[in-house]
Amino acid sequence: EYAQTIQQAILPNQEQLNKFFPNHMVLFMPKDIVSGDFYWFSNAQDQIFAAVVDCTGHGVPGAFMSVIGNTMLNQIVNEWRTYNPAVILELMHKQVRRALKQDINDSKGHISMDVCLVSIDLKTRKATFAGASRPLYIVRDSKVERIAGDPRSVGGYQREEKRYFTNHSIDLSESQSLYLTTDGYIDQMDGEFRKLGQKKLIELLRVIDGKSNEIQHQMLLTALEQHQKEQDQIDDICILGLKL
Repeated sequence: EYAQTIQQAILPNQEQLNKFFPNHMVLFMPKDIVSGDFYWFSNAQDQIFAAVVDCTGHGVPGAFMSVIGNTMLNQIVNEWRTYNPAVILELMHKQVRRALKQDINDSKGHISMDVCLVSIDLKTRKATFAGASRPLYIVRDSKVERIAGDPRSVGGYQREEKRYFTNHSIDLSESQSLYLTTDGYIDQMDGEFRKLGQKKLIELLRVIDGKSNEIQHQMLLTALEQHQKEQDQIDDICILGLKL
């Protein structure tokens, strides 16, 4: 529980999020008190950065990785002033492999991070998304668009010579919502070991869009509880919704 207090301290505070995203929603549910999932936020030179990250494992090992991931994002964006999302993920990949000595120790080769990262230019009203094994969901006019990230993680096994990631441009001139998620929500099982699934999540995002942050949070939570019933939570859960 003390570790939970430390982890909570590195997460973005409500004051930070409210300053740039008055309409934001966070569903953050660790499986075992501390979490391998985390969400991250920063701003620099008229750009806002937001990320949701899913680290290998949960509980204490996952939480250790979340601290490493949070530190790396702060270093790459805030200290090194790297603002290109695809390049941020490439640098993060190198840093994870270096930190865990994955080039020389195969026993830690499976440890990685799945990342959904968005940068938003406040002047041009353009956003850029890059994903490492995570998609981005965009909701506008009651329609949900899913943009797939690259099918590779940050850190972990690397068979290619160099790992690259792809930027996707998003026009924010119209009112729309962005949802960044880990896989814990859609992977939750019910009593018959059926996953909640992506189709159900997309329908929920379509229905909750436009409602208050509190109602969005409650509807997502209620849908999860109705699906899960008496089944234990199997993974950390994190969803970050941003209304622009």
